[in-house]
Amino acid sequence: MRAAGIPTAEFGVFRDPGEAKCFVRARGGAWAVKADGLAAGKGVVLCPDPAHAEAAIAEVMERRAFGPAGEVCVVEEFLEGEEASLLAFVDGERAFLLPAAQDHKAVGEGDTGPNTGGMGAYSPAPVLTPALEETAMETVILPAVRAMAERGRRYQGILYAGLMVQGEDLKALEFNCRFGDPECQPLLMRMEEDLLPYLMGCATGNLGARPPRFDGNAAVCVVMAAGGYPGAYRKGDRIHGLDEAAAIEGVKVFHAGTALDKDGHPVTAGGRVLGVAARGEIIKQAIGRAYAACGRIHWEGAYYRLDIGAKALRRTGGRM
Repeated sequence: MRAAGIPTAEFGVFRDPGEAKCFVRARGGAWAVKADGLAAGKGVVLCPDPAHAEAAIAEVMERRAFGPAGEVCVVEEFLEGEEASLLAFVDGERAFLLPAAQDHKAVGEGDTGPNTGGMGAYSPAPVLTPALEETAMETVILPAVRAMAERGRRYQGILYAGLMVQGEDLKALEFNCRFGDPECQPLLMRMEEDLLPYLMGCATGNLGARPPRFDGNAAVCVVMAAGGYPGAYRKGDRIHGLDEAAAIEGVKVFHAGTALDKDGHPVTAGGRVLGVAARGEIIKQAIGRAYAACGRIHWEGAYYRLDIGAKALRRTGGRM
């Protein structure tokens, strides 16, 4: 990102935990400590001061809380603002944006508690205005695509940019080479045409002339998790109410951490068990349908956040 001129946080990359600790101690302030590897979306620790950052560095690099992903640690300036997810289909040269979405990473209401793989998402995300989407395209997405091509590593596929938005300013937090989960669910519920031609366009290096169409509705996905997630959680609990939930207008229940028991009944088999998604003409309706569906599904210890989409309601007064 630095080489491509993409706006991002100040950072340091370390293989030695002592050097990483000296880095945060010398600069003060708040930090994000990141395991530089795959950690199921949980490898980031937000630290309000250097002492907490040093403890997080020890957890990541010395105690290997995230396994081999902690061999290298990225220590980043803590950015204030509101996060948004912007995804694009990329054929190596061109990119077609998907509508903005917003994930809810923390396990608890009000974005409290440890990070998870994602507890819910909605689209569109009003924090990313059309003008900011255009800015993100020109300063984040396209520079990344061009830089990859210039390095002989032409990128084709889904490019996911995690952004921090503060007012009219934005910075890139991360890139992923995939759809986001749970952002994918509301995005595809809004897509008005077949996904496959766009995936083929990415794969063959020819996206065609026209970006995909998305409807003007809103969509929300609420993740139902096993009790204890993202820590230790139990598996094998029978899930009830799936048919009743799916019968609600505009609702689709996506399975994530599920399996079938010996009687063919759905049971929990992971931390994030279900993604309960719903469409609505406005965000308030989509949220209401998603939570009505969650209320019909139950198993012992089931947990879900009750504030997915609340930021959109505050920004729009429920009119979006």
